[in-house]
Amino acid sequence: MQESQWFTDSTGTILGVILFNPDTKYWGYVMYARGDDSNFKRLGVGADLTSLQMAVRDLTASMDRHVDRNDA
Repeated sequence: MQESQWFTDSTGTILGVILFNPDTKYWGYVMYARGDDSNFKRLGVGADLTSLQMAVRDLTASMDRHVDRNDA
């Protein structure tokens, strides 16, 4: 797997990384949330996406949903 791009929300509590698998030519992502102890834990994953654009769209939508849910 190769890291392609990193994303963060405006507060720095949600991080995401886009991954590319050169063997399968598929994209994926991992999303992390900062806990009360300041360590990050895995919050979500996406896999077997057919394009970079799809991976970015899915990751940023997941990050937005999580941030919106925590703001409520």
